[in-house]
Amino acid sequence: MTDYSITSLPQQDIYSFAENCFSWLDIKEESKKEYLNKIKYFVDFVKLNWFDMNSFVWYKNYLKQKKDLSVSTKNIMLTTARIILKEMTKLRLIPVDITANIRSFKQDRKHKRFWINDKEMEELLTYLQELQLPKWHSKYDNKKVDRVKALFSLFIFQWLRQIEVVRLDVEDIDLKNRVMFVHGKWRDDKERVNLHPYCVEFLEKYINRFQLRSWPLFFSISYRESNERMTTRSVRRLVKNILEDLWIDKSTHWFRHYFTTKLLEEFKGDVMKTKKYTRHQSVEMLMVYNDEIETEKTLPDFYNTFNKLKM
Repeated sequence: MTDYSITSLPQQDIYSFAENCFSWLDIKEESKKEYLNKIKYFVDFVKLNWFDMNSFVWYKNYLKQKKDLSVSTKNIMLTTARIILKEMTKLRLIPVDITANIRSFKQDRKHKRFWINDKEMEELLTYLQELQLPKWHSKYDNKKVDRVKALFSLFIFQWLRQIEVVRLDVEDIDLKNRVMFVHGKWRDDKERVNLHPYCVEFLEKYINRFQLRSWPLFFSISYRESNERMTTRSVRRLVKNILEDLWIDKSTHWFRHYFTTKLLEEFKGDVMKTKKYTRHQSVEMLMVYNDEIETEKTLPDFYNTFNKLKM
């Protein structure tokens, strides 16, 4: 069996080769950075071991033993190595695809953490209702309260992602017809989304208070004059600070779980009706949500089955 040395790559090492490959991939810049970060593990592995026809399967076995990495992280690391090795095969730097017939790690589709529950949501809504800044704040600063409420309304009532929120322009909001146009994840075009009446109320108050007429909908307070968008990092920090005040250990992501679960409960488990509002591209993930709801309902029966057994 033929061996292939890492030095056999023409005028560049595997990392430089990977950097070049990822540069033309049709993925977000954040994903490219993550891929480049993860491919370092494979490069280090190859440098410490001889690069041959079994390198990919050995790399998988090496990751399998890593107890400090989650299954999803291991799969990303495998994916990045797979992309590079397949490209090397296409360029005939190696004669065969050494990743063929080697599967990724099997991952449990069920959620590992609990989303925001009814009690936590009630506490958050009460907090937002009573939210106000000290009287000594300027009039401009007091308008920030309306901004915070408008922001949270998009997470609570509309299932929006952080990136979707910061991408919104004022022109994307049609308050009269209760619709907005969202540039969703992995979408090339904006999609029409129905606005909940509560969300319309908060957005209208926010837009009028700041007299917004054009993009972006959520601007950076620090760079207001230059009309720069609020960043996802700023959104995440704002939400996290409020949730931490309430001793709620969650993030914006868990609003999406709450939203989906409540709709499935309202629609009696009808995933097709729910899909229209959650904008899932497939029903597979919705079935995971629905399965968890049904399991929760049957827990009392499960407990009762064995409650007479004593040890």
